[in-house]
Amino acid sequence: MSRSLKIIQTVMKVLRVIVKIGFVCCIVGGVLSLASGVFALLANAGVSTFFDITVDSKTIEVIILEETGMNKVVLAANCLFGSILCVGGAINCKLHAIYLDKEINDGQPFTFDGADLLMKTAIRSIIVSIVSGIIAAIAFAIVAFGNGDATADFDWSISLFDPIALLLISVIFKYGAEIKANNNNNNF
Repeated sequence: MSRSLKIIQTVMKVLRVIVKIGFVCCIVGGVLSLASGVFALLANAGVSTFFDITVDSKTIEVIILEETGMNKVVLAANCLFGSILCVGGAINCKLHAIYLDKEINDGQPFTFDGADLLMKTAIRSIIVSIVSGIIAAIAFAIVAFGNGDATADFDWSISLFDPIALLLISVIFKYGAEIKANNNNNNF
């Protein structure tokens, strides 16, 4: 195995660990965000929750309102929005982990199957990001506007740079697989 290929494989193994950590963080973040949103809705309905806890003579509800300008309904909508985006992030992490596992098992990135899988991963990542963003925006609108807060605002943006970069890399990997196949054919 060449020195460059060893470096590539080491990077892929590190990325696999990072993606698995990202998956766990997305799941934990999604669950915590969803729980916070549910607590905010319960508090808005008059149920006693952690919003009633007093810190330095202010309730958590007052602190949140002062720091963010969000009432309980808008906070709940933002938490629901965040939890849906976390699910999208977890799906993307899983897609990337599948590719990385294949590449590590193949021992190199320059295979036709690997390049095709990377391209599919990139396309699916774009779709998941857009769809989860749209679902999250709809959920935000239903919770916030459905509870009478017509002034609710949220900030949402997605970056498609990473999946587009993966698309380009998949083409480079496919080209590498073609060169490798041509070299193998010329050696016979």
